[in-house]
Amino acid sequence: GGFFTSYAYCNAVEKLLNLGIPKRAEYIRVLCMELNRIASHLLWLGTFMLDLGASSPLFYCFRDREVILSLFEELTGQRMMYNYFIFGGVRFDVSVDWLDKVNNFVSKFPSAIKDYENIITNNPIFLDRTIKKGILFKNTALQYSVTGPNLRACGLDVDFRTKLPYSVYSELDVVPAVNSRCDSYARYLVRIQELKNSL
Repeated sequence: GGFFTSYAYCNAVEKLLNLGIPKRAEYIRVLCMELNRIASHLLWLGTFMLDLGASSPLFYCFRDREVILSLFEELTGQRMMYNYFIFGGVRFDVSVDWLDKVNNFVSKFPSAIKDYENIITNNPIFLDRTIKKGILFKNTALQYSVTGPNLRACGLDVDFRTKLPYSVYSELDVVPAVNSRCDSYARYLVRIQELKNSL
């Protein structure tokens, strides 16, 4: 996602320069990155369901993702290439009004996740098309340098937010979503859990 790429670049330069970052800017960065993670997972979920033959979840996911993209657009002026993280912090502070809109999204989104789960998680067609399908064993995942939720769906508890904490993640209660099923269903379950965790 866009904010993660910006963070990786800024963080590398800041470490090379031994440049300190204001704590508030670090929290703003993490807030943006976790919203970005939710938006990315919604894109994955909607298109994954479409690939499996279900069109309605795509619209629900894009509906909720649109709220996040609108928040990003209001904050940065862009919907994709944000140019908001800069060396030493962020380009400008967030407003109270913007934070209120984020809080509003955070308070409403759990019911949307519940809707996704009600529609998808125990749907017999979905189960038939994902359980024991697309098996990716951890050795293969490691051999091909698979990362993120796809790696954690192979049973590997690898999340740099906890294993090699960066920014202010060490101050937050991050619980990695891990599942050892190694199949397409596991990759779905991990992302659903990460939607909850990111909130």
